[in-house]
Amino acid sequence: MAGCASPAAPAPAPAEPAPYPAPEGFGDVEIWYYWETPGHQVALGELIAEYNANNPGTTVSANYVPFADFKKQLSLGASADILPDLVIIDSPDHASYSIMGIFEDITGKFDVSQYFEGPINSATLDGALYGMPFGINCLALYYNTDMLSAAGVTPPTTWAELKDAAKALTSGNVYGLGSRR
Repeated sequence: MAGCASPAAPAPAPAEPAPYPAPEGFGDVEIWYYWETPGHQVALGELIAEYNANNPGTTVSANYVPFADFKKQLSLGASADILPDLVIIDSPDHASYSIMGIFEDITGKFDVSQYFEGPINSATLDGALYGMPFGINCLALYYNTDMLSAAGVTPPTTWAELKDAAKALTSGNVYGLGSRR
């Protein structure tokens, strides 16, 4: 989750979660999200309803943007200076939008000590925190031990080693690294 900023006027500071009271006059807070599943949408709606009930003077609303259109809508919103206060995005997208200046620097506004380093790093750019990990993808990398042995390569443990291993394993129609969706 990341807070958006506007070049013309900085976005308000992110709201604290219920039951902590919102600052006086915090007003309306708009969230864009892309969750497709009804369960996610219902859970978000319930959280927002609870927050709104416990924080008079603040009204949080959530607007669904289809996943296929989300990145385009956020980029267009940045160009037109029409952005929400918060967005729920995939962690790999934090860096690109932070570079574009869409997200507000929230360094020091949240206690990140209870988060794993990887998810926090995904929302950090040049030492500044631009979002809070809301969820992460748990991915795994499988490798073919026979192919590694034949190429004289040990299983990689770093990104640099993975890149080197992929190059060493690529030959003809065989690629050293592939992905599936």
